[in-house]
Amino acid sequence: MTAHAPRTKRRALIAGVALLASGFLPAVPTAHAAGLNAGGEFHPLPPTRIFETASAPVDSGAGGTITVPLLGAGGVVPTSGTEVLAVLANITVDRAPSAGYLSSYPTGVADPGSSNLNFQAGRPVGNVALLRPGADGSTTLKLVAGGPGTARVLVDVFGWISSSSYTTPGGRLISTAPSRILDTRSPSDTPVGAGSTIELQVRGAGLWPGGATVVPNDPSITGVVLNLTVDNARQDSADTYVSVLQEAPSGPPSTSNVNVTKGLAKANLVFSPIAPDGKVRIYNFAGSTNVIVDVLGYFRSGADPATRAGRVVPLDSSFRALDTRPTPLQANRVEDWDFAPFIESVKICDTDAQPTCDRTNIQTLGVSPGPIGSLIANLTGTALERQYAGVPVTTYLTVYPSDSARPEASNVNFGEGIDVPNMAVVKLSADKKIRVFNAFGNANYILDVAAVVLSD
Repeated sequence: MTAHAPRTKRRALIAGVALLASGFLPAVPTAHAAGLNAGGEFHPLPPTRIFETASAPVDSGAGGTITVPLLGAGGVVPTSGTEVLAVLANITVDRAPSAGYLSSYPTGVADPGSSNLNFQAGRPVGNVALLRPGADGSTTLKLVAGGPGTARVLVDVFGWISSSSYTTPGGRLISTAPSRILDTRSPSDTPVGAGSTIELQVRGAGLWPGGATVVPNDPSITGVVLNLTVDNARQDSADTYVSVLQEAPSGPPSTSNVNVTKGLAKANLVFSPIAPDGKVRIYNFAGSTNVIVDVLGYFRSGADPATRAGRVVPLDSSFRALDTRPTPLQANRVEDWDFAPFIESVKICDTDAQPTCDRTNIQTLGVSPGPIGSLIANLTGTALERQYAGVPVTTYLTVYPSDSARPEASNVNFGEGIDVPNMAVVKLSADKKIRVFNAFGNANYILDVAAVVLSD
């Protein structure tokens, strides 16, 4: 299938983005690089469940909220609020009484009005979130659905982003255009069996099958960002979960990356440390399922502390940058979005250089962060319409730099009548644009930006 030429852009970034973009708080870039230490660097953790409840309140309207402690959680997250900018976690909602959505924001901060994941009644669904700790070191999760009840909520952490107060180096994020490195459906059908683990070489991995190198074969590459899609539509499939790990587990792991029912396909972003042998392991719990793996970036250690490239700068809370409803993107079409105005408006506060900087005066005291190379954003596929009235449809979306060829990769898979979110690392083109491709039907989508990644 060949992508058509981009249509004339008929929508603009939502009004107010420039104002919201001024709401960055992290203490990372300044006009001079001195003193940045490990600001904006990633520190991987063994996947660890830090929160689980079967009685999270779900409500309509105002929603129900729960508070999840982040600092010191699970004995793996640091305890100092001056050292932790954000915690990366996989949030799963299960056994919800009706369809709805979950949002997260620092405790004590107003609800930003964006969402992290959308859930269906009774079905488990997970998504990656970049969680900011509030003044008390915790984050608030808000669950809104069609009616009252309770749901099961799980939070698994797998890394954190340090501030410039932290002196131990971490990894810098090198974003890539989406690049497929594994597809067990082809060229031969080799699914992952129940209770089985497969090994995936990440360092030195090439485009699938047998293409150009995607991730350098270099021991300084300590982590990887993967989009993991589980295609669970085989006759011998079953409701299952899939986990990405450094080493093969001796039994079912206690954390998961993708939860998917039989007959469906589900994608989820994965931030994973790489084992010393350059590999990750992919475990499937039940049935036989196919897995598709796309690389969106990798983490490199040993960066010059006087440089800024690859530093991740989280927002206080995510904001809604795009919402295409009610004008969908048609099948087999692409459209471009210009983020240059957003990039030019970004202000980042450095609390070391500007000790009076806080949430109330950040707009006037912010300084330019320098070039921004990519975004970390939540992409939600929604309101899919049929091309032909009698033909059901499912589709996928791919987001990539507008100056690159469309890759053989995807970010989110979804069908009619459901909203499906997936966090993505979105690399920008040289002129700060992204391109969105829709495969089938007429698809709408939403983009909630959670962080930016510096390129210089």
